[in-house]
Amino acid sequence: MICVAKGEKVGMLTPFSFLSSLSSLSSLSSLSSLSSPPTTEPFVTFHMRIQGEGSWTRRVKDYLTLLAPPNKPGAELWHQDANEGKRVKGKSTGPDGLPYFHIYGPCSAPTQHLSEYDEVMICASGIGVTPLSSAMKSIVFHKWKKYIGRCFPDRAHFFWCCSHRDIKSFRWFVRTIKEAEDAVVDLTQKNNDSIGAKMFHVHIFVTSYKESNVDMTGPKSDSYDDDVAFWGRKRAIDQQADLQSNQQVVHYGASFTEWDLYS
Repeated sequence: MICVAKGEKVGMLTPFSFLSSLSSLSSLSSLSSLSSPPTTEPFVTFHMRIQGEGSWTRRVKDYLTLLAPPNKPGAELWHQDANEGKRVKGKSTGPDGLPYFHIYGPCSAPTQHLSEYDEVMICASGIGVTPLSSAMKSIVFHKWKKYIGRCFPDRAHFFWCCSHRDIKSFRWFVRTIKEAEDAVVDLTQKNNDSIGAKMFHVHIFVTSYKESNVDMTGPKSDSYDDDVAFWGRKRAIDQQADLQSNQQVVHYGASFTEWDLYS
């Protein structure tokens, strides 16, 4: 879920409620963390864990799915801008005339203090992986890329603990790890001096065991829509790199794929 917001910091908590004239969805609320980094994008992202049938998170997903074009992995909403006289991305009001979401905050979170330390260790499990994602992106995609010399933090250790039965829900984070590793490798190859003594470690602990009935099949095809439906959207810069793969622009990456991590 992508929203426009200002004033956020790394991994901040943000209570939000979903509003609808449908009585089954009216004023449902949740507490989420930002999964996007501050400063690098003109919007923020949230990830909401979709629970089982009958849960309010499932009903919210079903409601938003109705707004998406047929056979598309997500709903990209637009509105008519009266000032510009054209359709632009983003929409706050649903078909019933009520706002889709009310966002309160953001509220403080421990990860917003990362820039006060030279070395950090961030541990997460479950949906708590969202502030870990925000921190990873902030450090790798912003601090290490934009600044020369000491960045605070210069050494980052990320620990992710996940039950095997829940891995399917976090495929989007598998893509985030791959993108971060690609960015570190690319920066090392192109400007090794800027990396210096920086350290980037990701430790993944999978608990329980792989049950025989767990579906571990990959995307249906190599198409863009199936890729997004399975892994989530790529960063804009990585999508651009894919388009430039046959040109003279060289983009270095990690030696593994998302599927290597996932399987």
